[in-house]
Amino acid sequence: HGGNRCGSNLNQLQVYNVNGPGIWRAYDNGIQVFPTFINGTNSSNPVAWVAVPAYTGLAKTYEFCWNETSTVNGVQCNATACIEVTFAREPSASVGQDDHDQVCGNSYTFAADTLGSGWAYGTWVAGRVLATWDDINSPNATATIDPLGSYGDTAHVEVPFLWIMNNFGCTSIDTMYVTFYTAPVANAGINDSICGFEYPLHAYYSIPASGGYTPTGWWSFHSGPGVASIANQNSPTTNVTVSGEGVYRFVWRESNTLMPSCYTTDTVEIKFIEIPVIDAGDDFNVCGQCTTLNCTSAGYPGSWQPMSGVTWGDPTDPHTTICSQTYSPPPREFIWQETNGMCFGRDTVLVTFWRVPTAEILTDDADSTQCGLCFNRLQAWR
Repeated sequence: HGGNRCGSNLNQLQVYNVNGPGIWRAYDNGIQVFPTFINGTNSSNPVAWVAVPAYTGLAKTYEFCWNETSTVNGVQCNATACIEVTFAREPSASVGQDDHDQVCGNSYTFAADTLGSGWAYGTWVAGRVLATWDDINSPNATATIDPLGSYGDTAHVEVPFLWIMNNFGCTSIDTMYVTFYTAPVANAGINDSICGFEYPLHAYYSIPASGGYTPTGWWSFHSGPGVASIANQNSPTTNVTVSGEGVYRFVWRESNTLMPSCYTTDTVEIKFIEIPVIDAGDDFNVCGQCTTLNCTSAGYPGSWQPMSGVTWGDPTDPHTTICSQTYSPPPREFIWQETNGMCFGRDTVLVTFWRVPTAEILTDDADSTQCGLCFNRLQAWR
């Protein structure tokens, strides 16, 4: 028998079709050596057990030859049959103290234990998934599994990895079980601006809901000039209300529900702009064609909206004087508008201009004397 002998310096020698007496001889690189025959056998036995001396290094190869002499009809014939046997040290594969681990994402770095077997040749084999390696023969190799199709609809997958150590055909195998959890990519939405102090936050799950998975996310207030109140922190779509204008930052954290420590965050900036709150005043009546408007400003730049048939003292003055070229009814509508960046506020006041009556007495002075206490000839025009 030839081939390799793993972790042993013993080997059974056996030769077939023996026709006469023979003897075993052993050679090391062509030089005859003399191993020890054991188990009651000797060099003349066609089936013999042999023990070679201890060797240094990873392996030692010997050539064993059976030399046979036979005589037929007075003719002596010699025959030789040889075989090589390699005695090799047997490795011991070990993936480490713990053969189960988990990781967030699709890459994992191994730490196989090669103590006492570092001389052997090792290689990794991934089971059930496609994987790429930085160095497939390193005990500290990093494997990256293909995320497409590996996770299914459960956002995780357990993969067995075989660590195989080989020394001249002598192998040892250990298995490492790694559970990969899909790493979410948090998306808090785009930065935005809004008029007022309430905004509809809208984040997006990177790991969608499925029959085997329910996504998880959480909003938090990061920074801003005021106080923020988030209606539902656990919902990707929710309203937030702030106490004052300015730029506020909100953080959306999406985690893998099956491994809460597997998460990423994203930050969105929302600029809240105050809407000017103004009061154009109460509606009123005017006796004549001119009056003064009385608007309460919010303190932002503003103006009265143009109107035909009206002259303005200063259309940017909330207390400007106006004159109407026509009388009412109907009342005239005056609109005051103030602008704060992209936001504006406006209010309306209705002013009714009434004609001032002009009285004229038509009674003749010469006919204004009356005897008694009654006079019935008064006449006037309006």
